[in-house]
Amino acid sequence: MFRRSLAVLALGAVFACSSSKDAGQANASAPPPAPDSTAVAPAPAPAPPPVTPAATTTTSRPKPPKMVKVTIENGSVATIEPLKWQDYQFKAGSDQCTVSGRIEALAGGNKDFDAFILDDDNFKVWTSSLEPKGTSSGRAQKWSFNQKITAPGTWHLLISNRFSELSKKVVKVWFSRTCPDGSTS
Repeated sequence: MFRRSLAVLALGAVFACSSSKDAGQANASAPPPAPDSTAVAPAPAPAPPPVTPAATTTTSRPKPPKMVKVTIENGSVATIEPLKWQDYQFKAGSDQCTVSGRIEALAGGNKDFDAFILDDDNFKVWTSSLEPKGTSSGRAQKWSFNQKITAPGTWHLLISNRFSELSKKVVKVWFSRTCPDGSTS
């Protein structure tokens, strides 16, 4: 410890002397600073408190229901006479169901059809020759659909040739319904 104090004292004297020369001997008579024999190296900074994981609250979310796909038609061919329609009725036990598929016209007239996805009430509206609320293909030769069912109950995929007075239509239908497991089939 004593040697360190002497080294600091000597270094201070050299510094004071070199500063005096540069300053034009103005501070040559100033005594060097007195060594501080009580100086202690600064204490290290205190260690931060240990980090503990914040308490997490886990809320268990209900698992989404297992979805079950039921094929209703798988490439079946239907012949629809003039002024008639083909109705594929199905049940949906939940508003989480979807219906998807494809319809292609194979023969007849302009190879066209109208198709609708309707709930039971709007099917009755349509059969009364009124305008239903639902999903419609418009006049089409091919139609692919993937429609969310908006309420449980009886639904209809309707393929119509009601607009044609002379030609029958031949269509091919792929159609399935997907609902949560356990809902009405």
